[in-house]
Amino acid sequence: PELMGQAVPFLREGCIITDVGSTKEKIARIISGLLPPGVHYVGGHPMAGSEAQGLQGADPYLFENAVYILTPLPFTDPQALMTVEELVRSVGARVMHLSPRGHDQMVAFISHLPHLAAAALVNTVGYQEQKKPGLFALAAGGFRDVTRIAGSQPGMWRDIFLDNRAALLPLIRSYCQALEELEEAIEALDGDRLQFLLEQAQSWRRQIPAKVKGLLPRIYEIVVTVPDRPGIIGELAILLGEDGINIVDIEILRVREGDGGTIRFGFETEEESCRAVELLSRHGYVAKIRQ
Repeated sequence: PELMGQAVPFLREGCIITDVGSTKEKIARIISGLLPPGVHYVGGHPMAGSEAQGLQGADPYLFENAVYILTPLPFTDPQALMTVEELVRSVGARVMHLSPRGHDQMVAFISHLPHLAAAALVNTVGYQEQKKPGLFALAAGGFRDVTRIAGSQPGMWRDIFLDNRAALLPLIRSYCQALEELEEAIEALDGDRLQFLLEQAQSWRRQIPAKVKGLLPRIYEIVVTVPDRPGIIGELAILLGEDGINIVDIEILRVREGDGGTIRFGFETEEESCRAVELLSRHGYVAKIRQ
Protein backbone atom coordinates (compact mmCIF):
# COMPACT_ATOMS: atom_id res chain seq x y z
CA PRO A 1 0.00 0.00 0.00
CA GLU A 2 2.83 2.42 0.79
CA LEU A 3 4.50 1.90 -2.59
CA MET A 4 1.18 2.22 -4.39
CA GLY A 5 0.50 5.48 -2.60
CA GLN A 6 3.88 6.82 -3.67
CA ALA A 7 3.21 5.84 -7.29
CA VAL A 8 -0.26 7.40 -7.57
CA PRO A 9 0.91 10.95 -8.47
CA PHE A 10 2.79 9.55 -11.48
CA LEU A 11 -0.06 7.49 -12.91
CA ARG A 12 -1.57 8.87 -16.11
CA GLU A 13 -5.05 8.28 -17.48
CA GLY A 14 -5.28 4.92 -19.26
CA CYS A 15 -2.54 3.34 -17.14
CA ILE A 16 -3.13 -0.28 -16.07
CA ILE A 17 -1.94 -1.56 -12.69
CA THR A 18 -1.60 -5.28 -12.01
CA ASP A 19 0.12 -7.35 -9.33
CA VAL A 20 1.32 -10.91 -8.75
CA GLY A 21 0.38 -11.34 -5.08
CA SER A 22 -0.73 -14.64 -3.56
CA THR A 23 -3.82 -13.13 -1.91
CA LYS A 24 -6.22 -10.81 -3.67
CA GLU A 25 -9.20 -9.47 -1.68
CA LYS A 26 -7.31 -7.11 0.64
CA ILE A 27 -4.95 -5.73 -2.00
CA ALA A 28 -7.80 -5.25 -4.50
CA ARG A 29 -9.70 -3.18 -1.94
CA ILE A 30 -6.65 -1.06 -1.08
CA ILE A 31 -5.45 -0.41 -4.62
CA SER A 32 -8.94 0.32 -5.97
CA GLY A 33 -9.37 2.95 -3.28
CA LEU A 34 -6.11 4.66 -4.17
CA LEU A 35 -6.33 4.89 -7.94
CA PRO A 36 -7.49 8.11 -9.61
CA PRO A 37 -10.22 8.05 -12.30
CA GLY A 38 -9.05 6.65 -15.61
CA VAL A 39 -6.41 4.38 -14.06
CA HIS A 40 -7.35 0.70 -14.09
CA TYR A 41 -6.49 -2.22 -11.79
CA VAL A 42 -6.50 -5.91 -12.75
CA GLY A 43 -5.41 -8.29 -10.00
CA GLY A 44 -3.27 -11.28 -10.93
CA HIS A 45 -1.70 -14.38 -9.41
CA PRO A 46 0.58 -16.56 -11.55
CA MET A 47 0.59 -20.12 -10.25
CA ALA A 48 4.28 -20.45 -10.96
CA GLY A 49 7.58 -20.03 -9.18
CA SER A 50 9.96 -21.93 -6.95
CA GLU A 51 11.80 -21.66 -3.67
CA ALA A 52 14.67 -19.83 -5.44
CA GLN A 53 15.04 -16.09 -4.85
CA GLY A 54 16.59 -13.19 -6.77
CA LEU A 55 18.37 -13.47 -10.09
CA GLN A 56 19.44 -17.01 -9.23
CA GLY A 57 15.80 -18.01 -9.57
CA ALA A 58 15.40 -16.56 -13.07
CA ASP A 59 13.70 -18.96 -15.48
CA PRO A 60 12.85 -18.10 -19.11
CA TYR A 61 10.06 -20.71 -19.05
CA LEU A 62 8.59 -19.70 -15.68
CA PHE A 63 5.10 -19.02 -17.04
CA GLU A 64 5.07 -21.65 -19.78
CA ASN A 65 1.83 -23.68 -19.39
CA ALA A 66 1.27 -22.17 -15.93
CA VAL A 67 -2.18 -21.06 -14.81
CA TYR A 68 -2.35 -17.31 -14.32
CA ILE A 69 -5.37 -16.23 -12.28
CA LEU A 70 -6.88 -12.82 -12.99
CA THR A 71 -9.30 -11.36 -10.46
CA PRO A 72 -11.36 -8.65 -12.17
CA LEU A 73 -13.78 -6.59 -10.10
CA PRO A 74 -17.37 -5.81 -11.20
CA PHE A 75 -16.23 -2.36 -12.35
CA THR A 76 -12.97 -3.47 -14.02
CA ASP A 77 -12.52 -1.87 -17.43
CA PRO A 78 -13.05 -4.59 -20.10
CA GLN A 79 -10.30 -3.22 -22.34
CA ALA A 80 -7.82 -3.15 -19.45
CA LEU A 81 -8.72 -6.76 -18.62
CA MET A 82 -8.24 -7.79 -22.24
CA THR A 83 -4.83 -6.08 -22.35
CA VAL A 84 -3.61 -7.95 -19.27
CA GLU A 85 -4.99 -11.22 -20.67
CA GLU A 86 -2.99 -10.70 -23.86
CA LEU A 87 0.15 -10.00 -21.82
CA VAL A 88 -0.34 -13.16 -19.78
CA ARG A 89 -0.88 -15.34 -22.85
CA SER A 90 2.16 -13.80 -24.55
CA VAL A 91 4.45 -15.32 -21.88
CA GLY A 92 2.92 -18.77 -22.34
CA ALA A 93 0.52 -18.84 -19.40
CA ARG A 94 -3.15 -19.85 -19.37
CA VAL A 95 -5.74 -17.41 -18.06
CA MET A 96 -8.31 -18.24 -15.39
CA HIS A 97 -10.80 -15.75 -13.93
CA LEU A 98 -11.89 -15.68 -10.28
CA SER A 99 -13.29 -13.01 -7.99
CA PRO A 100 -10.78 -11.76 -5.38
CA ARG A 101 -12.67 -13.47 -2.56
CA GLY A 102 -13.19 -16.64 -4.56
CA HIS A 103 -9.47 -16.71 -5.31
CA ASP A 104 -8.50 -16.38 -1.66
CA GLN A 105 -10.90 -19.11 -0.58
CA MET A 106 -9.72 -21.49 -3.29
CA VAL A 107 -6.00 -21.05 -2.69
CA ALA A 108 -6.62 -21.45 1.05
CA PHE A 109 -7.90 -24.96 0.31
CA ILE A 110 -5.39 -26.17 -2.27
CA SER A 111 -2.26 -24.19 -1.37
CA HIS A 112 -2.23 -22.50 2.03
CA LEU A 113 -3.69 -25.30 4.19
CA PRO A 114 -1.40 -27.99 2.66
CA HIS A 115 1.60 -25.76 3.34
CA LEU A 116 0.62 -25.33 6.99
CA ALA A 117 0.02 -29.07 7.32
CA ALA A 118 3.45 -29.82 5.85
CA ALA A 119 5.10 -27.34 8.22
CA ALA A 120 3.32 -28.86 11.22
CA LEU A 121 4.36 -32.38 10.18
CA VAL A 122 8.01 -31.41 9.76
CA ASN A 123 8.00 -29.60 13.11
CA THR A 124 6.40 -32.60 14.81
CA VAL A 125 9.16 -34.89 13.58
CA GLY A 126 11.79 -32.19 14.16
CA TYR A 127 10.95 -31.91 17.85
CA GLN A 128 11.35 -35.68 18.16
CA GLU A 129 14.61 -35.56 16.17
CA GLN A 130 16.06 -33.40 18.94
CA LYS A 131 15.25 -36.15 21.45
CA LYS A 132 15.99 -39.13 19.21
CA PRO A 133 18.56 -38.19 16.55
CA GLY A 134 18.30 -40.24 13.38
CA LEU A 135 14.67 -39.72 12.40
CA PHE A 136 15.49 -37.33 9.58
CA ALA A 137 18.04 -39.79 8.20
CA LEU A 138 15.11 -42.15 7.57
CA ALA A 139 12.76 -39.42 6.33
CA ALA A 140 12.93 -40.15 2.62
CA GLY A 141 10.35 -41.17 0.04
CA GLY A 142 6.82 -40.42 1.15
CA PHE A 143 7.83 -38.10 3.98
CA ARG A 144 9.85 -35.89 1.64
CA ASP A 145 7.04 -35.89 -0.93
CA VAL A 146 4.33 -34.71 1.46
CA THR A 147 6.54 -32.11 3.16
CA ARG A 148 8.33 -30.64 0.13
CA ILE A 149 6.35 -27.39 0.24
CA ALA A 150 7.51 -26.75 3.80
CA GLY A 151 10.90 -25.86 2.31
CA SER A 152 9.61 -22.63 0.74
CA GLN A 153 10.38 -19.09 1.94
CA PRO A 154 9.10 -18.67 5.55
CA GLY A 155 8.90 -14.87 5.42
CA MET A 156 6.76 -14.87 2.29
CA TRP A 157 4.43 -17.56 3.63
CA ARG A 158 4.10 -15.82 6.98
CA ASP A 159 2.66 -12.80 5.16
CA ILE A 160 0.40 -14.96 2.99
CA PHE A 161 -1.08 -16.81 5.97
CA LEU A 162 -1.72 -13.64 7.96
CA ASP A 163 -3.21 -11.85 4.97
CA ASN A 164 -5.58 -14.73 4.19
CA ARG A 165 -6.44 -15.65 7.76
CA ALA A 166 -10.20 -15.10 7.26
CA ALA A 167 -10.31 -17.93 4.71
CA LEU A 168 -7.60 -20.05 6.34
CA LEU A 169 -8.67 -20.23 10.00
CA PRO A 170 -11.93 -22.18 9.38
CA LEU A 171 -9.97 -24.67 7.25
CA ILE A 172 -7.37 -25.20 9.98
CA ARG A 173 -10.19 -26.00 12.43
CA SER A 174 -11.75 -28.43 9.95
CA TYR A 175 -8.38 -30.09 9.41
CA CYS A 176 -7.88 -30.48 13.17
CA GLN A 177 -11.32 -32.07 13.42
CA ALA A 178 -10.38 -34.55 10.70
CA LEU A 179 -7.20 -35.48 12.62
CA GLU A 180 -9.25 -35.86 15.82
CA GLU A 181 -11.58 -38.27 14.05
CA LEU A 182 -8.61 -40.45 13.12
CA GLU A 183 -7.18 -40.14 16.62
CA GLU A 184 -10.48 -41.17 18.24
CA ALA A 185 -10.81 -44.22 15.99
CA ILE A 186 -7.27 -45.37 16.82
CA GLU A 187 -7.67 -44.71 20.54
CA ALA A 188 -10.94 -46.68 20.61
CA LEU A 189 -9.41 -49.53 18.57
CA ASP A 190 -12.30 -48.93 16.15
CA GLY A 191 -10.89 -50.64 13.07
CA ASP A 192 -14.11 -50.30 11.08
CA ARG A 193 -14.27 -46.53 11.60
CA LEU A 194 -10.57 -46.14 10.86
CA GLN A 195 -10.83 -48.14 7.65
CA PHE A 196 -13.89 -46.12 6.61
CA LEU A 197 -12.00 -42.83 7.03
CA LEU A 198 -8.98 -44.13 5.12
CA GLU A 199 -11.13 -45.55 2.32
CA GLN A 200 -13.05 -42.26 2.16
CA ALA A 201 -9.80 -40.34 1.73
CA GLN A 202 -8.61 -42.82 -0.89
CA SER A 203 -11.89 -42.50 -2.80
CA TRP A 204 -11.88 -38.69 -2.75
CA ARG A 205 -8.25 -38.53 -3.82
CA ARG A 206 -9.02 -40.68 -6.86
CA GLN A 207 -11.60 -38.11 -7.91
CA ILE A 208 -9.10 -35.23 -8.05
CA PRO A 209 -7.67 -35.81 -11.54
CA ALA A 210 -10.65 -37.61 -13.01
CA LYS A 211 -13.80 -35.78 -11.93
CA VAL A 212 -12.87 -32.49 -10.34
CA LYS A 213 -11.76 -29.51 -12.39
CA GLY A 214 -9.42 -27.94 -9.87
CA LEU A 215 -7.46 -24.72 -9.86
CA LEU A 216 -4.96 -26.15 -12.32
CA PRO A 217 -6.11 -27.63 -15.62
CA ARG A 218 -5.83 -31.40 -15.87
CA ILE A 219 -2.37 -32.71 -16.68
CA TYR A 220 -2.18 -36.29 -17.94
CA GLU A 221 0.74 -38.03 -16.26
CA ILE A 222 2.89 -41.05 -16.89
CA VAL A 223 5.70 -42.53 -14.81
CA VAL A 224 8.84 -44.04 -16.33
CA THR A 225 11.34 -46.30 -14.58
CA VAL A 226 14.84 -45.49 -15.83
CA PRO A 227 18.41 -46.70 -15.27
CA ASP A 228 20.87 -44.55 -13.34
CA ARG A 229 23.06 -43.03 -16.05
CA PRO A 230 23.98 -39.50 -17.19
CA GLY A 231 21.69 -37.93 -19.78
CA ILE A 232 18.76 -40.31 -19.31
CA ILE A 233 16.20 -37.51 -18.90
CA GLY A 234 17.49 -35.87 -22.08
CA GLU A 235 17.17 -39.15 -23.96
CA LEU A 236 13.54 -39.47 -22.97
CA ALA A 237 12.77 -35.84 -23.80
CA ILE A 238 14.37 -36.18 -27.24
CA LEU A 239 12.42 -39.34 -28.00
CA LEU A 240 9.14 -37.66 -27.07
CA GLY A 241 9.98 -34.41 -28.86
CA GLU A 242 10.96 -36.13 -32.10
CA ASP A 243 7.55 -37.79 -32.10
CA GLY A 244 5.80 -34.44 -31.64
CA ILE A 245 4.78 -35.09 -28.01
CA ASN A 246 4.96 -31.93 -25.91
CA ILE A 247 6.01 -32.27 -22.25
CA VAL A 248 4.32 -29.68 -20.00
CA ASP A 249 5.62 -30.96 -16.65
CA ILE A 250 8.42 -33.19 -15.42
CA GLU A 251 9.53 -34.39 -11.98
CA ILE A 252 12.06 -36.86 -10.61
CA LEU A 253 10.04 -38.90 -8.13
CA ARG A 254 12.78 -41.07 -6.66
CA VAL A 255 16.38 -41.98 -7.38
CA ARG A 256 18.63 -44.58 -5.80
CA GLU A 257 22.25 -44.29 -6.80
CA GLY A 258 23.24 -47.23 -8.98
CA ASP A 259 19.69 -48.58 -9.18
CA GLY A 260 18.00 -45.93 -11.31
CA GLY A 261 14.76 -44.18 -10.47
CA THR A 262 11.31 -43.03 -11.52
CA ILE A 263 10.43 -39.91 -13.50
CA ARG A 264 7.00 -38.35 -13.90
CA PHE A 265 6.05 -36.65 -17.18
CA GLY A 266 2.95 -34.51 -17.65
CA PHE A 267 1.09 -33.86 -20.92
CA GLU A 268 -1.74 -31.59 -21.96
CA THR A 269 -3.92 -34.33 -23.45
CA GLU A 270 -4.76 -37.94 -22.66
CA GLU A 271 -3.90 -38.88 -26.23
CA GLU A 272 -0.35 -37.56 -25.81
CA SER A 273 0.14 -39.48 -22.55
CA CYS A 274 -0.97 -42.73 -24.21
CA ARG A 275 1.32 -42.08 -27.20
CA ALA A 276 4.20 -41.40 -24.81
CA VAL A 277 3.71 -44.71 -22.97
CA GLU A 278 3.52 -46.61 -26.25
CA LEU A 279 6.61 -44.88 -27.67
CA LEU A 280 8.78 -45.32 -24.58
CA SER A 281 7.69 -48.93 -24.16
CA ARG A 282 8.73 -49.66 -27.75
CA HIS A 283 12.19 -48.32 -26.87
CA GLY A 284 12.53 -50.64 -23.90
CA TYR A 285 11.52 -48.31 -21.05
CA VAL A 286 9.03 -49.32 -18.37
CA ALA A 287 6.31 -46.67 -18.69
CA LYS A 288 2.71 -46.54 -17.49
CA ILE A 289 -0.16 -44.12 -17.04
CA ARG A 290 -0.18 -42.59 -13.57
CA GLN A 291 -3.54 -43.03 -11.84
